[in-house]
Amino acid sequence: MNRSRSLRWLAPAALLAFAAVGPTVFAAGQAREASPAQAAPKADASASGLAQWLDNGRRRTLRVDPDWVVDFRDSKPRLERREAPASRAGTGAGTGAGTEKAAPPPAGISPVLRDESGAARALPGGVIVRLRDADLADPRKALADAGVDALRPIDPEERTWLVASPAGLETLSLANRLNESGRFESVTPNWWRPRALK
Repeated sequence: MNRSRSLRWLAPAALLAFAAVGPTVFAAGQAREASPAQAAPKADASASGLAQWLDNGRRRTLRVDPDWVVDFRDSKPRLERREAPASRAGTGAGTGAGTEKAAPPPAGISPVLRDESGAARALPGGVIVRLRDADLADPRKALADAGVDALRPIDPEERTWLVASPAGLETLSLANRLNESGRFESVTPNWWRPRALK
């Protein structure tokens, strides 16, 4: 392999290595790890059209579908067409279709994300965390120490919990931060998937 080909992969690899280090906060001249719930850089998927998901230690890339969103503001989620940006609406505009930065959806609405197979999913809010054995004595304290708001346990042993987060990409960012913190046995976003007709 020639040197130019091998160097071409260096920049993406360095970026992934930097992203894996995790958020750091600088205070009084000293670096310290940020708590998972602190504001860390958000995954701005609207600019690139891609979002990263840490799935059991494996980074997966999800594509933001530019045409669809899911509205979670009512009791029944609704899959809807995304409104066209003002610059493309109207007459004759649109020669640069797809080049404008999409505005983030309003609260309660999630973009549709597509995985490697093209399957659709969205983020209604909430992250599912599974506690380690050491945290089972006082699960609510362990969750509060991690900087998250416990909504409810989702198993009788109170080992797996749903924690609060808003609908949309903020849920994915929180799930990734909690996963990278190493505080939990497992972490996954509370995914919504469209029902398949039988």
